Amino acid sequence: MSLTIGLLFALSSFSQKNKYFSVVTGASLPIGNFGNDDITDDEAGVAKLGQAGSISYAQLTGKKLGFTITIQGQRNPFDTKAAEKKFSEINFNRDVMSVGTNPNLPPPPSPPVKYPNWKFQKRSWLSGALLMGGYGEFASTASSRFSIVTKLMLGPLYAESPEIRGTSVTDTVTAVYEQTSSSSFGLAYLLSGGIKLHINKRLYFLTSLEYMGTNRMTFDDIEATLTTSKGVVGDPGFIITQSKLTGSARQTVSTINLVAGIAVRL
Repeated sequence: MSLTIGLLFALSSFSQKNKYFSVVTGASLPIGNFGNDDITDDEAGVAKLGQAGSISYAQLTGKKLGFTITIQGQRNPFDTKAAEKKFSEINFNRDVMSVGTNPNLPPPPSPPVKYPNWKFQKRSWLSGALLMGGYGEFASTASSRFSIVTKLMLGPLYAESPEIRGTSVTDTVTAVYEQTSSSSFGLAYLLSGGIKLHINKRLYFLTSLEYMGTNRMTFDDIEATLTTSKGVVGDPGFIITQSKLTGSARQTVSTINLVAGIAVRL
């Protein structure tokens, strides 16, 4: 009986000592195609520095290795400054549809044209993932307050592309570009390494550097519209020109995240 009670007590102590709940947040830097700001590239994400955060449960099943479950979220703003610069340099074609207030007035010729002074609304890429995988914790000595922690995880991810709306206004011409948002599911993977600092018996400070990537996801039913107007509404020479394109886009999400937070031993 005493041996059984002692064994149960030892197992309980081991379990409590090696279970952790953590919350971290920090910066998320887009890399690769996701951070590419060349809007003429079909796979450019035009994303910029944003935020990342996660809630995790980790448990050591041995002295140094175990498993972890993480809910991960990211927000990466659409790079409006890059879009404004690139849109001002592009030659647009305006030959899909022409509508005038005077039906007897033939539509004007539509050579390629540039529109300056673009301003885009602030929108963001959003993503969330449920990740599971391996967890490691390696202390330099038995009494050290510092431990190296590592994670290698995999799981499903939901991503939402930003709705895009920009306008170009001059004394004679107004142009409006609109692109609808779309969503997709993919597979995410995350590799991280960091430091855990022992503050007291149950509280720890965490900081880590993460790489998060996904497969190439497909975002369907994206509609892009360019609407231009010339002249004053009501005048015989007022002209509206509109170009519309509907299709799908393929995108990978890749970021380097620097996060910090706290962990509590359960």
